Amino acid sequence: MTNQRLIDATNEAFPNYTKNRRNAPRPGTGRHKVIDREEVRTRTLNGQSLEQIAHDLGYSVRGISNVRAELGITHPRMLTPEKLAAIATALQDGWSHAEISRTHNTTHETIERHFPGSAWTPEQRAEHMSTLRLARTDHWGALRRTA
Repeated sequence: MTNQRLIDATNEAFPNYTKNRRNAPRPGTGRHKVIDREEVRTRTLNGQSLEQIAHDLGYSVRGISNVRAELGITHPRMLTPEKLAAIATALQDGWSHAEISRTHNTTHETIERHFPGSAWTPEQRAEHMSTLRLARTDHWGALRRTA
């Protein structure tokens, strides 16, 4: 009888406690929220990044990535014609791929794919580094002091 009183007191104190935990509901196993696929498609085509969409809609990055894959838009076109024109202008002005990558948020590989053979030659890189080195010194070897 003592055991039964203990069980009753435990059940009264902890109403959600069940002795057999196999049948107890587990947290986090409910139905998942359904991601609005059209919203993901619209935002992707408007140029939003995967992280931005996931944050704005309140889903995981992986979930948004899966929806994009289902819709067949895993790699959205992020280089608009305006951005390509700006990159072409920067290349004509003599910018390096590194400068363009930082300024226009692209990669060296993307620039090389759209503008093959546009990278600086080793001679051009050496000249650029020499110019930078000279700009940091009053003359060869002596660093400029800024006091």
